[in-house]
This record gives sequence, structure tokens and C-alpha cells, in this order.
Amino acid sequence: MKAKSKVSTTATVTKTINTVTETSKTVNKIIIPEGMTKKQAAEDLMNQWNNEEQFQQFQIMLDGWDWKDGLRAFRNVIEDKFGWLKGGEAGWFTPPPSEITITTGYKNGEPILESAFYGPCRFPVFEDAEGLIGVSGGHATCSIRAKKKFSLQINTFFKEVEQYIQNNSIYRNKPVIVTYDEDNDRLDLNITEIHGNDRIILNEDEYLVIDNFVIGQLNEPGKRTYLFSGPYGNGKSETAMNIAVEALKREISFFYLKDTRAFNKLLVFAKKYEPCIVFCEDIDEITTGEDRDANINQILNTIDGIETKGRNITTIFTTNHEDRINPALRRPGRIDLIVNFQNPNNVTKERILRLYLEQLKGHESVDYELVVNQMDDTSGATVAEIAKRAVRLAQQHDNEITTDRVLACIKSMAYQIQFMKGSVTDVNPLKKSLETLRDFMTLGVEG
Repeated sequence: MKAKSKVSTTATVTKTINTVTETSKTVNKIIIPEGMTKKQAAEDLMNQWNNEEQFQQFQIMLDGWDWKDGLRAFRNVIEDKFGWLKGGEAGWFTPPPSEITITTGYKNGEPILESAFYGPCRFPVFEDAEGLIGVSGGHATCSIRAKKKFSLQINTFFKEVEQYIQNNSIYRNKPVIVTYDEDNDRLDLNITEIHGNDRIILNEDEYLVIDNFVIGQLNEPGKRTYLFSGPYGNGKSETAMNIAVEALKREISFFYLKDTRAFNKLLVFAKKYEPCIVFCEDIDEITTGEDRDANINQILNTIDGIETKGRNITTIFTTNHEDRINPALRRPGRIDLIVNFQNPNNVTKERILRLYLEQLKGHESVDYELVVNQMDDTSGATVAEIAKRAVRLAQQHDNEITTDRVLACIKSMAYQIQFMKGSVTDVNPLKKSLETLRDFMTLGVEG
């Protein structure tokens, strides 16, 4: 999708002179229209020259693109087109623009850094015209005060910047963490690095659904919406990260939204990066209740296709409280697939334990059937914590594991498991006093 950049120019109103002139390295001549005297031609050319020498303000805003992306585009096009040296080197700018560092990716765990211009500068190619590269409303801007005779070159420069950012955005085919700047009502984007987590073990039926109906359809065009539901600690977010790794291999961008309130704003931005995945956790935070407010209607319009019709955008929502999701969102056609991540069954519990314990001496003698039968129904994260405790305990005994040591770790977690499942008891003393007073007064009335 083409960026909706804003370009504007301002100048004193003057009649435009259109006398055609030609230049030649071998012929010295001026072509005068038939019926025009040399004096008239000279006056015409002088008027035309005066018109072209007037100063005009040229401006562009890369609307809809992230400001870091835009500043980088300005610098790269400027250096490629005009041969500028890096800001600060003598002989090119007066004064030199400031430089900021932008992360454009990661390699071997280290950020890839590029610099970008920011601030006042001069354009030597436009007779040292004054310029300003900055940020407004979260978007990169560039303004140039130059003579009118450079109009064509400057507008061509602006168009090349637009084309560059469309083809070379730093966020394309990258994993991006997205947060919401509430004070400025804008998205903040930061490229990150994602690695798959092979220690996340799901129940077999969950694997089958993810492999066949989510990862298996990444290359298929179209708009899809998935909901990952289920109790805490069973791998919903980690599975989404594993999906992201597979998506990036297929050159699919991945946006991880940290604040559900900015979901619709991110969807508008993501259109530039299709095919892409938008991952949004705890969707129940903005779709709670029976009634439909303006925010829910906007989300429904997006999911229904009004905002994303014909797009290649996959949305993955998660929730730990599917009962809180507005009924309108639950209807068929709005969510294409629901994957319910349940607590691990005994087979999965054993697989989790073996993943951690098989590095230890004596692991062949562990009675896994006995061990898993001693566990309460609990999350995969809790089973993993039991396994980690068993590893630490074995390290205290010459790196050797036994069935009894695993059982001891289960017992050490037993009360905590019940504690996590328990309901919250309100111990607010003021509230308790008011409730007691209310009960006393009620008894007095009844008496």
C-alpha cells in the first residue's frame, strides 16, 4: 500500500513565465518566438529568472510510517542522491544536523545500528538551501526553503523517499514489539529478536491443531483470526512466539502488541506490511461485558473485514478468561479458530519431566508413572517448575536423580498449587468494619 505522505509548498503568488529556453554545449543561441523582439524576449527571460529565484517552502510528512523508519529513509536517499557525507563532517552542512542511532535488526544477538539525520541542515545541491528534518505526530518530516527553480528536483526527492520507505522499511519481515504512548496517542515500535522455545510441550491434540491449522496455513493468503484460550501457564504466548519464528522464515512480519487499547491503531499500520501477524494478549481486557461500546464495534468492524478486507493479516488473540469476552466477538466468522490450551495430561507431564531430567544420572530408574499420578491437575509451567526443582536437588547429590527426589519436589509444590487455585479473601479492615456494622443494624431492625 502506498504511503499517504503529505507534501506541501508555499510561496509568494507570482505570474509564471513559460518561455521555452534551450541550452547547448556546442551552439550559442537563443530562440525567440516569431513576432517577439529581442527586447521583449530579454524582459520575458528576466521576469522568468526573477520568478525562479523566489524562495518557496517545500514540506513532506511521511504520514502513517514510524518516525524512525522515516528518518532513516531521508538519510539514505539523501546520501545516495546528493552524495552527502555523514553529518558533522566539514564542508557539507552549516550547521551539521544531529545524528541519532536506530536499531534496524539483529545479527548473532547483537543489534544492527544505523544513524539518521535529525535537526537543521543545508542542501548544497539546492544552492545551500536551508532544511529541517524532524518529527511531528510520530511521523518523520522534512522541510526545505529553496528557490522555485528547484521545485522539480525537490519534489522528485520527496517521491524517492516515499518509494524508498515502501520498499525498504526497517520493520518489514522483522519481529517488532509495539507499545502504546498514551500521552502522544501513538505507537512505539522496537525491533526485537525472537527464538523458538523447544521447552514448551503441549498436549498432543493442541500440537495437531497448531501445526495443521495455524503454521500450516501461514503461506496461504487471506485474513484470519485465531483465539488461544485456557488457564495461565500452558504455553499460549510461547506458542505464539514459536509461530512467529516460522512466520519470519517465510518473510512474514510479526507485531507483538503490548497494550490491547492500541489494537485498531496497529491494524491500520500493519496493512503496509502484509503478509503479517498481529499478536495481541489478553483480548478480554478490551472486549469485556455483554454490551457493545464504540471500542468493541471498532474491533468487530476490523475483524469482520471492513478494515481488513482482502488483506493478508493474521491476528492471534490470547485470553485466560474466555467467559469475559463479549458475545458479539464469539460469533462464527469473527474468530476462525479457537485453540484451547488445557493443563497437561499425564503423557504431557511425563514428557515435560523427561525433558529436564534426562540430563541427570539415574533418570532411567525414575518411575514416571508413579510420579505423574502424584501430581495434582496443574499447569505446564508448574510441572516445569517441579522438574527444575528436581534438577537443583539432584545437583546437590552428585547430579543424580531418583523417584523419591522427584516426589519430594512434588510435595514441596503441593500447597503452592492449592494456593494458586484458591479464591481471594478480602481482608480490608475498613470494609470488614462496615460490613459488620451493616449486619448489626440489619439484626437490630429485624429484632
